[in-house]
Order: sequence, then C-alpha cells, then structure tokens
Amino acid sequence: MFIPEKNAIFIFPHYTGFTMTHESLGHYFDGLDSQENQEKIRSMVSFKEHSMSLMLEKKGRPYPAHPNVRTLHQHLKIPLRTVKWFATVRNPWSRYWGAYHHFLKYQRLIEKYRIQGKSFDEFVLDQEIINKGRFFMFNDYLQPLHIHLAFLHSKDVIVFRPDLFSHFIKFESFNSDMEKVADILDISVKHVEIRHKKNTYVNEMSDVAKDCIYRMCQKEIRAFKYEFEE
Repeated sequence: MFIPEKNAIFIFPHYTGFTMTHESLGHYFDGLDSQENQEKIRSMVSFKEHSMSLMLEKKGRPYPAHPNVRTLHQHLKIPLRTVKWFATVRNPWSRYWGAYHHFLKYQRLIEKYRIQGKSFDEFVLDQEIINKGRFFMFNDYLQPLHIHLAFLHSKDVIVFRPDLFSHFIKFESFNSDMEKVADILDISVKHVEIRHKKNTYVNEMSDVAKDCIYRMCQKEIRAFKYEFEE
C-alpha cells in the first residue's frame, strides 16, 4: 500500500495484519484508485512488466497485491532513503499456525498448498524445504519475514535491513504501533478490534514444529524480539 503524499510504502506479508491495517487506514485505501493517486504512485515506483509474480490486486492498478520489499525496491523511481518504509510483522509460530488452520478451511487452498491429510508438523517441515535458499520464489505466501522484507543488494543477493524501516507494526501490539505510524506520518488512524485467538498454538504445537519454525525464522525472531509464548 502507498500513501503517495507522504512517500510512504506499507508492506503486508501474508498473515501479519493486512485486514486490520485496511480498517485502520481505510480512508487512504479508498482513494488509491483515483487517477491522481495512481499517477503519484507511478512517480514513486514503476512496474514495467506485470509477470505472474506481480499480480495486481485490481486490474489497472500500478502495483501488485502483496509485494515484497525487493520487488518494490527494484522498481523504485525515487531514492531509497526518501521512502518511509513500514511493514506488518507477526510472531512466526503464531503466523504459521494461523496460516495452516486457515488453509484447512478451504478445499482450494488444501489442494493448492498440497496439505491434504498433512499434520502441522509435516506442513512446517515442507515449508522449511521450500524456503531454504529460495529467495526469489514466485509464491511468497509463507516466506519467512526476513526474506519477504529484504532489500535487493545486487542481482542475486538480498539483505534484511530493519534499520531502513521507519517502523514495524506488530500484529500483537497493532493499535499502539499504528499510533506511532500516525505520529511519524502526521495522519489519522482508526482503532480496530484484534480478532484472533491468542496463543492457541502454545499448548498444541510439537517441539518438532517449534524448532523447525525457529530455524526458518531466527533472524526475524531476533530482530523483533519474539518469544514462543508471546
């Protein structure tokens, strides 16, 4: 998401709080499709090739639905440090647990992600294999956050630079973090209800899955000071 007049870009990795942010900043979302705002967005970033990995949220919009940082960085038309970067983040144990149980509600997602009859342990171990060393995958759906939020250093190298972000919006402290965003950008935000079952994974997740997620996500766990039972 863009707020063009503020040179602000928001990154929403899947299952980190997109819907809540949409509610909190709804008045900015609603105006993004105007011709004036599309022109402003194109002055910041330009996607010359709309490949399958750059699927647009709505036909004709000049930006993809859930872009990762490197995609936007690659197409920036203004200096990197003139952009105020924001991103939603979430405890990785909670994020993978929530994604798996969301997939199980929909047959199309069960088939798409090949989890028919798979336990959570099997699902997480599959994710570790899929994500290992594959930084430029078509499907960024469940990449670890430190990969989704990494900047492009060179053609084949990405770097996770938390210091380049103005603020991270934690799923667990969403409203207070959005207030900080409001102060930074001098904008208004709406307080939203946090609708999720807190810590449902803590007593049910096996040590196998817990350790696997730690291996995949230890960079973001350290960066955002997450703990398993948070």
